[in-house]
Amino acid sequence: MIRQTMKYGGAAAKIRSMYGRRLRPEDYSALLGMHSVREAAEYLRGFRSYTDVLRGVDVAALGRADLEHVLSGALNQEFIRIYRFMSKEDHPLLGRLIERAEIDEILSFLRAWDPALDHEYVCRMPDDFLKYSSIDFKKLEHVTDFEQFWSELEHSKYYLPLANLPRDRGASPEYPLAKSVMDAKYYTDLFTLIDKRYSGDVALKLKEGYGAEVDLLNIVAVLRIKTYFPTMEQDIRGYLLPVGGRERERFLDALVAAPDADAALAVVKASPYKALFSGGVLRTIDDYAEMYLYRFNKKIMTVPVPSVYTPLAYLYLKQTEVQNLVKIIECIHYGMTPEEAGVILPGAAPEERR
Repeated sequence: MIRQTMKYGGAAAKIRSMYGRRLRPEDYSALLGMHSVREAAEYLRGFRSYTDVLRGVDVAALGRADLEHVLSGALNQEFIRIYRFMSKEDHPLLGRLIERAEIDEILSFLRAWDPALDHEYVCRMPDDFLKYSSIDFKKLEHVTDFEQFWSELEHSKYYLPLANLPRDRGASPEYPLAKSVMDAKYYTDLFTLIDKRYSGDVALKLKEGYGAEVDLLNIVAVLRIKTYFPTMEQDIRGYLLPVGGRERERFLDALVAAPDADAALAVVKASPYKALFSGGVLRTIDDYAEMYLYRFNKKIMTVPVPSVYTPLAYLYLKQTEVQNLVKIIECIHYGMTPEEAGVILPGAAPEERR
């Protein structure tokens, strides 16, 4: 405990100072009461985190993806700051956030080649991340043949998981299956890294946090398939992420074996994830999962003994704040409340201070 405080105390103090500059419920309330996107942007320019990224930007003229990219600039700036003052020993773990960004870019590209999805690929990975990537995502903006995608990808760690998926020549793999194998690759590599570099209480906390992410993604996938795509149930395991530990395996087995969505939901409510359903009634299981992870990471920020999880929790909360802002600005643009738009804003309600 003393060793952890000595190792991470300085970095944690800086991170908690950054966390102290987060938007509060009263800020969300003020933003939700504004009458134009430009008015909301002017309000945000008063916050140090957003001043630089919004300087000279006409927010009202941006589409959702462009707006999210601009606001995410604040998250990327803070990631780089944190990366620089964390120990080099922890850089590989923090670097997994860059890997997550790579995977999101690849999935964005695959969506652009899916005829059922109205999506055009534009690289939105920040320059500070691009320089660490083995893939030239800017080049992918200009490919005219899907086989060129494989040529660009073949020297990366993502080539084999995707290349082994069934597909027609010149076509992309089935998107849901591609997303599953990419997520599986990400979490498998992540847990391997934790086992290799960390031990004791730090390793347990990391596995608890990332294990919860995996469990929640699997819960959402199982409930969605059992509710909307029952014909996919025979291949359901192919859409789920690998889990670690006997208890998690038993929980996943029970979810998969449930005869329908209601029975699967009963399994969740009898598990440690019954806390998902506390704190009010939300619309979807995705909303419950989002709130669970928000509360988990917020709790990490209040733990007296700092660890490598402190910056990871902060960056998760910062990402949530950016996503909240995108939702709010869209609500303002369309003259809707979050309730009417069917979105939730973790951290926006006063009771979230608890």
